Amino acid sequence: MGIWPYPDIILCDFNMPNLRGDQFHDKLIKLPKHQNIPFIFLSAIDDENLKIIRKKKGAAAYLTKPIIEKDLKMTVETLLKKRMEDQKTFSYSAIDHVTSLFNQKLIKQRLHSELSFRNYQNLAIIILNIDNLKKITDAHGYNVREQILALTGKILTASLREYDEAGRYGKDNFLLILPQTNLKQAKLVADKLKNKFKENNFNHESKTIVINTSFGITSLKDNADFLSQKLKLTDLGSIFNIADPLTTDWQEIQKLKRQIAELMLEMAEQSLYNE
Repeated sequence: MGIWPYPDIILCDFNMPNLRGDQFHDKLIKLPKHQNIPFIFLSAIDDENLKIIRKKKGAAAYLTKPIIEKDLKMTVETLLKKRMEDQKTFSYSAIDHVTSLFNQKLIKQRLHSELSFRNYQNLAIIILNIDNLKKITDAHGYNVREQILALTGKILTASLREYDEAGRYGKDNFLLILPQTNLKQAKLVADKLKNKFKENNFNHESKTIVINTSFGITSLKDNADFLSQKLKLTDLGSIFNIADPLTTDWQEIQKLKRQIAELMLEMAEQSLYNE
């Protein structure tokens, strides 16, 4: 799991075997996680219209063969510098600096992004709550509280898969997004995390502070009937696997997916409080 688990830059030969460079670029830009990655075309086709089309679709540069090494290096260096500046800005605005995880705004955006794919697949979310954080703060002070929150960030970062995502969702709770995970699998993840916290009790002034956790869990497919009923849909999968893209109201689809995200969060919070 990481903040930038994607390439910093992509070099693509336009005349790749089996899949042309423009086809690869078209596929890539449909994925929200990859839309902002600098994409450089290397091509023997010196066509101004083609260059314009690719740049309109987001290509950062289009270099024609024979490639001049100096030009390629300069282009890559310039784009990497901009990419690193973007990462720095992103990190400053997106990260909760106590836990080193996404802040609430960004983790919710990541949930919306996961639901934006045109693919009806398993997706689970977990809300993890540190139940006794206020008592710990009252008894041991603000600095201990901050250290426990930082420890929580480390445990989550070390425990989740690379493509899972975690963020601070509130003062004492966290939102975990688990793609390709059903309800049963998500419960196993929660059980493992609960054991991790038991193994990582916090020591302060020769005293052991036990960290008590609880988990609210929900998933997309396992709750399809409930979500369909709430959204007045006959088939939840129909808003992911689009039958006719030309006649589809995409704004309505995105609206429904935002509603799904909010409903899933409500369900996870409700199951947390009902534990």
